[in-house]
Amino acid sequence: VSLAGYAIELASKTPFQEYVRATVLRPLGMRATGYSVIDKQRRDVAVAYSYSNSIHKPMEFRHTSIDPAVGVLTTGSDMTRLMRAHLSGGKKWVSARTLKLMHEPQYSDDPRLGLWFTCGFWRMMNARNEPDLFHYGGAFGFVAQVVILPAADLAVFVAQNRDTELGFHLGDLETILGWKSNSTNAAPVEPPKRIPSDPAHLESLAGTYVPGRDLSRGRPLTTNDHMYV
Repeated sequence: VSLAGYAIELASKTPFQEYVRATVLRPLGMRATGYSVIDKQRRDVAVAYSYSNSIHKPMEFRHTSIDPAVGVLTTGSDMTRLMRAHLSGGKKWVSARTLKLMHEPQYSDDPRLGLWFTCGFWRMMNARNEPDLFHYGGAFGFVAQVVILPAADLAVFVAQNRDTELGFHLGDLETILGWKSNSTNAAPVEPPKRIPSDPAHLESLAGTYVPGRDLSRGRPLTTNDHMYV
């Protein structure tokens, strides 16, 4: 995502944040959404909570700004404007061809998993064998998810002020809609193949790793941030 944002800046000769404002936020009327945190936004931000010893404790607001991957502040009303734009075929925003490209699968780690990456979303088939688009993320004390079902002309945005596992999932939505699960215990069409490995190569990969997102935050790292291989 960061590389894509940098490519946009080079191509447009415009800072990424301003490019987003000019091409997405302003055309869609998303006036309460942006990367910079002004005083009014700080006053309007919901209080986040941590949970320990059976007690919810309010957390101090900490803005996570790792543009363009993380750092957007928004509202439910503004997310409704964005979701309606995706469901309307891009009217008054982008061409139908551009929107189709945004929704089409671009890459998959393994197509047998049924999960694809599009331009900004993950894509998978739902219980009715129709494509669903979704994206989720979080920051200190918050987590959110947007789900767009183009074939059903339906979209959902869920935000919660506690950074634990999401309390509402795509499967919950399908249950509410009365859709039956398309899961099956049948054997995969193409069984997975074992990839030959060189012991020396595997040994060269052993070590301590830290996620790039944690490095970008500019804070001191603890052993909890480490991944040992």
